[in-house]
Amino acid sequence: MAEPKKLPSGSWRIRICYLDEKGKQVRKSFTAETKQEARHMADVFMTERKHNKKIEDKTIKQLADYYIENRSNVLMFL
Repeated sequence: MAEPKKLPSGSWRIRICYLDEKGKQVRKSFTAETKQEARHMADVFMTERKHNKKIEDKTIKQLADYYIENRSNVLMFL
């Protein structure tokens, strides 16, 4: 996990990156009065994200179709 950095205002900020449900990278920032508090806020957020994930039953064909559909603009078919 990233390290909190002190802001000019005296507060501490930590930025985390994660993948959302669609596979897109998202950045989230937490600001707090202390370094430990900022780190704790980020830890709680990531823990709750992991527990709220839904497990979906998908076949290999469905996953392959999803990948091709989402990457069609960068995949080249010869």
